[in-house]
Amino acid sequence: MKRLLVIMLGAVVIFCGVSVVAAQPLSEQELVQRYKTLLRPLPPGASEKGLAGTESRAVILNLNFKLNSDAIMSEEILYLNALGEAISTDPVLKDKIYKVEGHTCSLGSSQYNLELSRRRANSVVNYLVKHFPLKREQFQIVPYGENNPIASNNTEEGRKRNRRVVIVNTMKRAHLETQGDTKPLVVTARCLRGDRIDELKDNAILTPQDGYAIELFPKKQVYVYVFQVSEDTKLIFPNKEYSARGNPILPGRLYRIPTFGRWFYVEGRPGTEELIVIAGRNPLNDPVQICQRLRPIQVASKKGIGKLVTTDKEAKVPQQPPAVKLSDLFVWRRVFSSAPER
Repeated sequence: MKRLLVIMLGAVVIFCGVSVVAAQPLSEQELVQRYKTLLRPLPPGASEKGLAGTESRAVILNLNFKLNSDAIMSEEILYLNALGEAISTDPVLKDKIYKVEGHTCSLGSSQYNLELSRRRANSVVNYLVKHFPLKREQFQIVPYGENNPIASNNTEEGRKRNRRVVIVNTMKRAHLETQGDTKPLVVTARCLRGDRIDELKDNAILTPQDGYAIELFPKKQVYVYVFQVSEDTKLIFPNKEYSARGNPILPGRLYRIPTFGRWFYVEGRPGTEELIVIAGRNPLNDPVQICQRLRPIQVASKKGIGKLVTTDKEAKVPQQPPAVKLSDLFVWRRVFSSAPER
């Protein structure tokens, strides 16, 4: 563990601009205090460069992962426990939003490394949320893959330094849920453009080269149904074609549709797409019918691209009274457009 500790203290060199020699391994409580120092805001007027090349307060973790694995190894628990305690017990840090950057060395393809860096950063977040009183909404995963090395990838020692997870304090305060907040899960849409993964925003435009996916993080056990809506309505979760997992989904786990390492892609012709997530405490007998009740009316714009127009009237549904009230369900939606190649 001494090698790892030397690297951790190397972060102090970057932040404080002084030389540090690690004579003895730090204890967990010493690590807690060190992490608090690195993450707390600087005094007014002070400034220093962060590891990502921006003004920031951050901790760098050079964690040992097995080849092609995102599983946390037992010898790394000391550092994650110290980090979790530092954030959750400090009144200045415990309600902040943190950017969790994933980085890899250059072995393997750039796209594979991008996904691997995301998975490893997500493993760190999962551990912190599971073992400390922290919320997943406080962590924003940003995968960089092999794109931001801090050492040469021509040597094994340099590659070890590049395989890292960086936790950056954004200084923004998290809007944490109150006891009255009944949202059962957090939904995030992701898009892959080239070698970069970002959040898929409303009204984004994707080409056939751009991938997209849905991530679900339940806060409680729920039954979830995910739809891709364009000219027709397709249930993509639960669906064995895209994910081996099914309902109900369980709290504390991250679910992805399609499964990790895969992406959806739009067709080449222009049009409008919508992702709809419906969740409830109990299974739905006819989730497709529920989704159709939610759908707005689709019209064509002057450019020929489908445009969704929300109206007060719902689409036509069967005459029988619905067995489920829409007000009893959690509903999340994301609208985006498909376009030919740029």
